[in-house]
Amino acid sequence: MQFSFNSDYPGLTAANASAPCNPTQNISRNPREFPPAEPIPCARITTRVFHPSRNQVATVQNVLIRTMNCTASRTNNNTSNGFEDDSMSSSSSSSSEGSMNLDSDSDSDIDGRVSSSRLPRVQNDADEIKHAYWIQRTIREAIYGRVLFAVILKRRPRDLAIADGAEWEVTQDHCAVKEMSWQHIRREQNRLAEDPIKEVSSMQYLSRWWKQMKQQQRFQQLQQQQQLHLGHQMLSPLQPQFIENNHADVTESFFAMRDTNIMMPLDLLSDERNLYSIMPYCDGGELFERLDLNERFSENEARYWMDQVLNVSSTFRSKPMVDKFSSLNISYIIFCHESFILSKGLDNLQKIGICHRDMSLENLLVHKDGALIIDMGMCLLVPYCDEDPASLAVSFDNMKMNGGQVVQQQQNLQQHQSLARGNRRRSLIKPQGTCGKWIYMSPEIYRNEEPFDGFAVDMWAAGVILFLMLTGFPPWERACRTDERFHYMSGGYLVQMLTEWEIGLSSDAMDLLQRMLFLDPKDRLSLEQVRAHPWMINGRREQPLGLQQHR
Repeated sequence: MQFSFNSDYPGLTAANASAPCNPTQNISRNPREFPPAEPIPCARITTRVFHPSRNQVATVQNVLIRTMNCTASRTNNNTSNGFEDDSMSSSSSSSSEGSMNLDSDSDSDIDGRVSSSRLPRVQNDADEIKHAYWIQRTIREAIYGRVLFAVILKRRPRDLAIADGAEWEVTQDHCAVKEMSWQHIRREQNRLAEDPIKEVSSMQYLSRWWKQMKQQQRFQQLQQQQQLHLGHQMLSPLQPQFIENNHADVTESFFAMRDTNIMMPLDLLSDERNLYSIMPYCDGGELFERLDLNERFSENEARYWMDQVLNVSSTFRSKPMVDKFSSLNISYIIFCHESFILSKGLDNLQKIGICHRDMSLENLLVHKDGALIIDMGMCLLVPYCDEDPASLAVSFDNMKMNGGQVVQQQQNLQQHQSLARGNRRRSLIKPQGTCGKWIYMSPEIYRNEEPFDGFAVDMWAAGVILFLMLTGFPPWERACRTDERFHYMSGGYLVQMLTEWEIGLSSDAMDLLQRMLFLDPKDRLSLEQVRAHPWMINGRREQPLGLQQHR
């Protein structure tokens, strides 16, 4: 593979790589819009819960619960004004610290929150809300609110709930609740680069894509199994049916995050005061914190983390895994072979057509043995030259998230598979403003003067991430000509400077850094080229000691 120019830059080929740029060759476009998110109305209540490890019933505060079934929520699409039914929601902006008191017979409200006895009971078991979220404490403050730690509750069988008055049971599953004030969103949304509505919409878009791909994989595997057992005598032609889980499924969300290395949503709720983005809880902290403790990573450790950011080629030893295709009520066996590849991180974002624009060590969250890309508040949906019908958004036009019926035609599934293989001509994006963290910001985003390639700016940030991991210090303060280190490093003198500083990096590592951090995006390596670089191909992966102990 050649490494002399960006193999993925829009309109750039070997024939014109050295030719002067022709502005008419690539017409720039504005980014596409994400399909709007559809939060479910909720209430913040006081209720009784059963704690199995303590064998105790208690009254607890700060429990988030849906106040209507997902299908009913389709009539409430107002994501900008919140939900203003006072009888259904009584959220408080006061402290979210969860409290647990020994049970009493009182159903009175505490701190102005709604008692569970006042909420409407759903008579249909299929429509009954299955999960709730018991908020415990504040993890950190956020731009539009704060991030909270919560315990997931599951609804108990009715006979048990009637016996002791506790509708909910404490589980061992935890989640993070990003609480965002509607007041702050209305006031700041158009003034700040980070857009919370775009963030939740993009996360649902990602979740849709993952579920669609998994459904198609299962459909194909089922077809293979039927052909194996029935030869050419097929049953009636199968049509893939999207299975929408209307309730919190932590296991599914963690599978999605494992497959993609991107934070996936668990739920999206809203009341009159706040928008609540519910995500699985990851206890490993930011990758930035790991680097800060270690000062710098070895090349083998840095290579391990780059796999997470870019695209781990995960291999599995052949073993059967039993799964169930619930729509057809058929159990079947999926065999995972060593050739099975799970694309990760930026690779998945590029397949879906998303530019993150804020890639950084601070936006890589560690969980178990991997790193997850988080904070999609500045992301863009990349435009393509032939938007209709080759837009991924078109494939999702009839799909509803967080409830409602999901309608997906076979032709759209096939269309998306074609798009995912790269059969699209990507457009440059018109300047969208200077955003992101100064250290990681690409020069074209910093200047905000000319169209830019969304994939190239994320790969630039990946190069800065790698530099930080290998050296322990940032390459520059800002990506501008007045910054002397930026001027020389992006101009082709990075290897010379690191050699003179006696950092102790291998020649392959320094070569990769230089090729990822050239001033001109057409000269930088694409994701595919970075994966094929000798430093990525030939070196060992060394899992950090802290992760080994955590497992």
